[in-house]
Amino acid sequence: IHRYAIEITGSSVKQIGYVQFIEASLFLGKKYLYASYGPVIDLKYFAEVLPFIKSEFTKIAQGIGAAFFRLDFTPTLSDATTLLCKKTFFKSPRKTYKGAHFQNREEWFLDIRPNESELYNTIHSKHRYCFRSAEKKNCKVVIITERFMDHFDTFCTLMKETASRNSFYLHSEDYYRSIFTSLETSKSGYLVTTTVDGVITNIMLFVYYGRTVMYVFSGSIKDQKNI
Repeated sequence: IHRYAIEITGSSVKQIGYVQFIEASLFLGKKYLYASYGPVIDLKYFAEVLPFIKSEFTKIAQGIGAAFFRLDFTPTLSDATTLLCKKTFFKSPRKTYKGAHFQNREEWFLDIRPNESELYNTIHSKHRYCFRSAEKKNCKVVIITERFMDHFDTFCTLMKETASRNSFYLHSEDYYRSIFTSLETSKSGYLVTTTVDGVITNIMLFVYYGRTVMYVFSGSIKDQKNI
């Protein structure tokens, strides 16, 4: 991990941006730098700082022997800032957006402080129908808070099937195994499985961070996906 602040200096120092780079591996022993959700830059200085950060980030990448660096500007670029970036940087090929290492650019949040009946009433009627239909078809939900490795093979099998079906890339099994092992020790997450007629049709991994729970990974069987 490499962390930097972007500053304007003069009579005083003003910090106008931050970036955190992660070293990621490429084939043949090569590597690159990835700024997940970054850099974060004060928009008042956006246009003037782009050539500077290109020059500085290039020096940083060359200094550690990286082949290139990839940026995921935050907040997400507008039409105007996209045009500015195109004058300085190259846009990543579309196929790379489904790589395992890159972060999603869309997220959804649900406030779960209201009670269950209130939450249920805010859900679209079609979704409420789906819930009732799944229950009628004997869909069972189980929350797993221990012995995560007992479910690791099932998790990997369903993740591979889902990745193949939806054309995205996965991390190595060792990557997921390290997460399962960590959750077992830290108790900072849980698994949820759904079962139809005795067959596990879906497995989901959730991780705690402070007062937020993040829905991180999910694998499912195509035939039972709708249930």
